[in-house]
Amino acid sequence: MSNGDDQQHAAEHDQRVKDDWNVLAHYYDSRHGDAGNDWHRNLVLPTTLKLLGDVQGKRGIDLCCGSGVLARQLVELGAQVTGADQSKTFLEHAEPYDRSAEIEWLCFPLAETADHVEPSSFDFVTCTMALMDIPASEDLFAAIVHCLKSGGVAVVVTMHPVFKNPSNLQFTVEGELAGGDQREGIIISHYLTPMAQEVVGMPGQPQEQLNFHRSISHELNRAFDVGLVVDGFAEVTKSALEEPPTQHTDFYIPPSLEDEIPVLLGLRFRPAPW
Repeated sequence: MSNGDDQQHAAEHDQRVKDDWNVLAHYYDSRHGDAGNDWHRNLVLPTTLKLLGDVQGKRGIDLCCGSGVLARQLVELGAQVTGADQSKTFLEHAEPYDRSAEIEWLCFPLAETADHVEPSSFDFVTCTMALMDIPASEDLFAAIVHCLKSGGVAVVVTMHPVFKNPSNLQFTVEGELAGGDQREGIIISHYLTPMAQEVVGMPGQPQEQLNFHRSISHELNRAFDVGLVVDGFAEVTKSALEEPPTQHTDFYIPPSLEDEIPVLLGLRFRPAPW
């Protein structure tokens, strides 16, 4: 494929993702509300805040903020927060919530971050449950580097690309091992090759969305390319849920694997000291 074809394909992906989220924003907001659904309350937010550390008195930007669930949580913890998303519809849903008046809302695509944000102006950057929806992850990592002050920290939380890749994951019950034992397990048939795929991110949503599968090494190398290093890493299992999942967030994992198979990946980045 020529460079021109690649650019056209990338532009089509960018537009498709923007269109998807302008359509899906209302449905997602109706399921998340002010504080997030069970998945966010029990898995995403605790993972993010543990990796992020104390935010009291600090200034941060939440990239791909959606309807602002994390941004409002960060304000509640004493941070000064900017929420940024390319979906105007999402931001229109974010603004009416309590505490949203304390947040600066910005609408722009990641690739245009430098046009809307002063360089090195934030103590921390967050991006949760969006990496797998971003056509070019290098745009995210470049935006992080642009936004962060020297000594700042960035936290990215996403679906685990090994175990929660919807294109190839199957659970098999009663899989026989070489020793003759009977155990539940998983079959993974696709991992290293990047791919775009149509998925349902939340049951009941009005249309499918475009999702981008990339390996952990692919994502980390894009971060390393722009001068970020990793100093925090979390793999989170479904067993961390402290309440029964709802019909809108439930997904099947055999009970015997809920403590063993991670569904979320959390990464903490800092600018390289050299």
